[in-house]
Order: sequence, then C-alpha cells, then structure tokens
Amino acid sequence: MAYIDDIFRRYQDNTCTEEELAFILRHFEQEENRTEVQDLVQRELLKDEPPELLSSSLQRIVSRNRSVVYEISEGSVNKIPSRRMVLLKWMSIAASLLLVAGISTWLYYGSNTTPVEKQHVADIAPGTNRATLTLIGGQSVILSEGQTELITGENGLSYGDGTPILENTSVQMASLITPRAGQYQVRLPDGSRVWLNAASTLQYPTRFSGETRRVELKGEAYFEVAKQKTPFIVATAGQEITVLGTHFNVTAYPEEMTTKTTLVEGKVRVSTSSGDIKELSPGLQANLDRNGLHVQQVNIDDYTAWREGIIVLERQQLSQVLRQIERWYDIEFDIDVNVQLPSETLSGDVYRDLPLAALLQTLSQQTGLRFERKERRVMVKGS
Repeated sequence: MAYIDDIFRRYQDNTCTEEELAFILRHFEQEENRTEVQDLVQRELLKDEPPELLSSSLQRIVSRNRSVVYEISEGSVNKIPSRRMVLLKWMSIAASLLLVAGISTWLYYGSNTTPVEKQHVADIAPGTNRATLTLIGGQSVILSEGQTELITGENGLSYGDGTPILENTSVQMASLITPRAGQYQVRLPDGSRVWLNAASTLQYPTRFSGETRRVELKGEAYFEVAKQKTPFIVATAGQEITVLGTHFNVTAYPEEMTTKTTLVEGKVRVSTSSGDIKELSPGLQANLDRNGLHVQQVNIDDYTAWREGIIVLERQQLSQVLRQIERWYDIEFDIDVNVQLPSETLSGDVYRDLPLAALLQTLSQQTGLRFERKERRVMVKGS
C-alpha cells in the first residue's frame, strides 16, 4: 500500500512515469484492490486544492483504461459530499477514476446529491462516425463507420484514405446527412473542410461554379474554409454567413430557439432575412433569435470542443442539455407530468464517449431527478 500511495502522490504532482501509471492501473484491476482505490478516490475528492493537470501522455493512458477505472470507482461516487468543483479537463487520478461516471470535468448544479439505482438493462453506446450521402440524381450511400472523412474530388467521391465511393460523378447537389448518434467530416470540392455533428444535414454541389461557393446547413457544423476570392456562403434558416477563408462553428438546429455563429479565425459577415447585418472578429458569436441578431464575446472552446469529443456546458438549462443528449445517444426523454424541470443551470464538461448510464447517473446526482430507461426512451421523474 505504501508503494501505491507513493505512486499516487507523484501522479497528483504530475511527476510519475508512464510505466508507474500503467502499473497502478493494473493494480486496480484486481478485485481484491477495489476497496483500496475507492478509499483513494474519496480522500482526493475531499481535498480543497485543485491538482495539477496531467501531461498528454498520462492522459492517453488513463483514457485507454476508462472501462477499468469506471468499474472500480462506482462504489465511491455516491459517498462524496456535494460541492461546487473546479472545472479542469483532467483533474487528478480521482477525477480520472470517475471519468466514465460522467465527472471527467465536474458538472456542478446546485447542491443536490441523489443515490442512483443501477440499471440492469443493456447500456446505450454514444455516437460514432455515421452518415449517409445522397445525390440529387437518386444515388444514396451509407458511409463506412470505419472511416472519418468523405472527399469530394474532381474524379468522384472517396474516403479520406483514398478508398473510392463513387467515380466519375456528374456535377450535382449532394446531401451529407448524419443521424442521431452520428458525426462525419467532408472535404468540399474547393478544399474546405466541414465537421458535421449529430442530426445534421449539409447540402453542397459536387463542384463549385459561378460567383459564390454556397452550401446549406441544418444542425451543427464546424467549417475550415479554403481561402479563395470567391465568397463562401453558409445558408441556414433565417440567415446567411459570408466568408472568404476562415474557421467558424454554426449551430442551427430547428428545435433550438437560437442560431449561433462562433468565429474562431478570420472574419465573417452574418446577414438575416430581415436585413440585419453583423461582422464578426475572432472570439465573437452572432446569435439569431426571435429578438433579432445580436453579438457577444464568448469562449471559443465552449462551442468547438465537440470536435474533440467534449460537450461543454456553460450555464445551460437542463432542457437544453437533454436535447444534446437525445441527439448524441439517439434517445428520447419523456418528462413525467408531475415533474417540473429545475430552473438552475448546468456547467461543466462531459466526454462524448461515455456510456449513457454513466451520464444519466451524473445528471441524477446533480439535479435530484431520476431517470428510468426502457430501450431508447428515458422517463424523467422526481426524486
């Protein structure tokens, strides 16, 4: 135990080696050592001082062992007193051991903790690379989940590794459609790259011609636009975004009340069907809602981290959070008639590769609500 404690302390200081971390994780895999690790978890969570961030190499090791650390830490989750936690993307072995319990970077929400009943039904996996390509000529292709990117080239369509999909396609409109629990990347004919989030549709021509490069978006996408003299236009419901070459994120889901355009690099012009026009510089976000178009300064990472597998919650209503979960896990929430969702907001980071049960467990602890799942429908009930 003394040797494990020693490695554990060096882990906290970000000074342990990869070999030592691998050893401690193998040690915790053993059934007889699970009480020991739960004690370590509780001890660290009771500290007030935030630990040092882990190096990228140590992060990778813990990430590869998520299934192990989740199982051994389940018994500790409900024993930790509730308090507002510091938001750090990798906060010590304690948070790492709770990683797949939904607390990799802590969600904080009021001061509620509620025991969670274990679910004895098969869990639901998070989303993955999944999309369908449809051409206006009638062809439709279900894209490979083993690939990540679709290339639209002069000689046809292929995957990022060069594997052909359709050859010698004529110039026509194409639709890349991600379902719920899906995401995909596409390289447009001008070299621009687009990351498409779940439940989204991008319409674009297989070859750009004329005075503009125009695409249409429903849902969410991150754009890296190739620099050219020809303007690049992203059309969403009620607005158009015009650029020459830049990086930006657009959230335009029909079920959301606000369309958000967040600029990462370069400059864009956002114009609405009612005639409002705003120009954005990096770090600014244009919000289009029923009150018109307005601009605010934001933390860019909050709106682009989904590409890196993280959902960032920044003072979001629970109803907004539930809609994000529905899209990424392909489920439906039903609110019990006797339940009124709390008005307090949620903040924190959630890793998108968590199994659904782990995420619901965290939400239950933070909100005091109960989540009962039957297949892909989840009933939200009071405590």
